[in-house]
Amino acid sequence: MYRIAAPLPMEEIPVEYGETQVDYMLTEEMIEKLDHKFGFKEHLGGGMWGIAYLTNDGKVLKITTDTLEAEAADRLKGDTRGPFAQVYDVQQIAGHDKEHGLFYILKDHVKPLDEEMSGLFDEYQYLDFSNDEEVEAFKKRFPKESEMFEDYTVDVSNYGFADTMRSDNVGIDASGQLVSFDPRVHPGGFFGP
Repeated sequence: MYRIAAPLPMEEIPVEYGETQVDYMLTEEMIEKLDHKFGFKEHLGGGMWGIAYLTNDGKVLKITTDTLEAEAADRLKGDTRGPFAQVYDVQQIAGHDKEHGLFYILKDHVKPLDEEMSGLFDEYQYLDFSNDEEVEAFKKRFPKESEMFEDYTVDVSNYGFADTMRSDNVGIDASGQLVSFDPRVHPGGFFGP
């Protein structure tokens, strides 16, 4: 049961304890404050470094311990040019230092790639681009997808972020374009255009 207007009782806000690093740092009080501020509608999932919630206004609130992800989001805040989910806000959650921080990132909700599209994206990444025959065969079988993947790959490579070529970090935005929704600053990388 997800709320429409009334706040969810704390016991109904889904947090999967014991699976992520963020669990050691996130308190019930923090969840309550963030829920009050953003309005959690649905738990979208979590990984090793964070968890994500769909908010009542259709955005995603990502809570993360990954400082490199928070730094990338901060650099992308307000940028509408690149192949990334639009970032609206990045904040460090009070009570945590930057090095061992806990951050939230408010960004557009992006539809993750479905299993078929994810498989094609991965297959495209592993093509031998020095073998014209192999590349052309893929393009012939999947012309629309090939064009999308090529445009995305060229565009995202200009930014130098890490984790942008992983199919589980790529989705389709409201305009139908491929975008990365979890880029990270590469420790030795650069920030382009």
